[in-house]
Amino acid sequence: MGNSTEETKADKDEHLLELGRIANAWANLEFLMDTLIWQLSEVEQMLGACITVQMMGSSNRLRAIMALLRLRSAPKELIEKLEKFNSSNYGMQTIRNRLVHDSWIQNASLDAVFQVRVALEGRDLAFGFAETPLEDLKVKKKKIDAHVRRFIAIRTDVLNWLPTSSNTWRGLLHEIHFRPQDMQSESNET
Repeated sequence: MGNSTEETKADKDEHLLELGRIANAWANLEFLMDTLIWQLSEVEQMLGACITVQMMGSSNRLRAIMALLRLRSAPKELIEKLEKFNSSNYGMQTIRNRLVHDSWIQNASLDAVFQVRVALEGRDLAFGFAETPLEDLKVKKKKIDAHVRRFIAIRTDVLNWLPTSSNTWRGLLHEIHFRPQDMQSESNET
């Protein structure tokens, strides 16, 4: 590849296109999680969306799914699959977040595209430029795609189990009844 501005720009455009694919793959993952939460909660999609739209990231969605499965007395094996998936999710989400949220610049004189790294990695600050070949992004995209496929397989297992599940868990449901005025402090003195 030469050092012309057009070729360097084209190279950055390819990076940005791949970053868009990564962002879209992760958005699909979170949407699949949302729809599973709605189904496990037995709520209309738009009502459920009012709740899940407030959840930031996939980790909170996975926690909600696992809580709903436990409440519904799902088989231990199903919950363990989700817990195993969850244990790898943080690392994958971190990769996605850095790719999508970091700034990207091109250097025409070096004919390269750089990721601007300003992030905490564990307890250490990552601060600087990281040359990131397009091929590296494609490898990370494949890892994210594989992660999404693992969730789809688990989601399919959950949805296959759901119609056969017992309704005995419904007997465990109860409400908290209270009067809002009972929540006020005793002292109204000024």
